Amino acid sequence: MAPNSGNIQSLSTYHQLQTAEAKVVFQWCVDQGLIASGYKCPKCTRQMVLRPRRDISDGFNWVCRVHGQNAHHMKRSSRAGSWFERSNLPIPTILQFLILLQSYKVVSLTC
Repeated sequence: MAPNSGNIQSLSTYHQLQTAEAKVVFQWCVDQGLIASGYKCPKCTRQMVLRPRRDISDGFNWVCRVHGQNAHHMKRSSRAGSWFERSNLPIPTILQFLILLQSYKVVSLTC
């Protein structure tokens, strides 16, 4: 189940982030404007392709692979240019922390 669209303060969103697949969380972040929906290769300017990766926490990175003349294999983090870029924590963990922080602020303001 996808996290609620745009409702980051929702408790159901918090629980959904715990169980959602990496692709669902990634797409939700794209929909919210937190992560870019695509990149152009810096070598050939073609659109890079999102590829699954098991060895990284987010589960994806952007790739451009060209064979033959001007061959290259460029990779770019799915976090590149985003607010998440310098963090080593998984994106769902960061989002869960933000939800808890926001709910703490709401409780503090009402007391």
